[in-house]
Amino acid sequence: MLEQFGAQPSQADIEAYSHSEHWNGEIFVNTEPTTIDVNFFTLPQMLYKQYLNRGTRSPSSALPLIPFDKDKFLSSGEAFSAVWFGHSAILMRIANTTIFIDPMLGPNAAPISPFPERRFSEGTLDIINELPELDLVLLSHDHYDHLDYESV
Repeated sequence: MLEQFGAQPSQADIEAYSHSEHWNGEIFVNTEPTTIDVNFFTLPQMLYKQYLNRGTRSPSSALPLIPFDKDKFLSSGEAFSAVWFGHSAILMRIANTTIFIDPMLGPNAAPISPFPERRFSEGTLDIINELPELDLVLLSHDHYDHLDYESV
């Protein structure tokens, strides 16, 4: 397994899971019915679009990054300020508290080997070194793109 997928759950983890209504003793299950409409007939077209016909889904060149100005962010004088870094990554300052929501700045948006999903911008992980001291990091949920191993 790749390290970004984490470790196997411990007995203590499994004990904690047992208190969730979503845990069936082996896995977490949705309480609402959900479907994924992928079958033997739709799979080839989906794979073609995903991995071979990418021209219409990605920019022709890397998107430029607007430099982050830490001093301006910290001294804005506003009661609330925020910077959006793309997808759900937001740096927010409210009541003199700096919060980073869903840091997702690494180069790989999905660890699906052998087809990495590259970001549309380069060098985004470097932003971490420019951030002010953080009071709180909020991870909204446990999808890989919200728990980007390199960012965390």
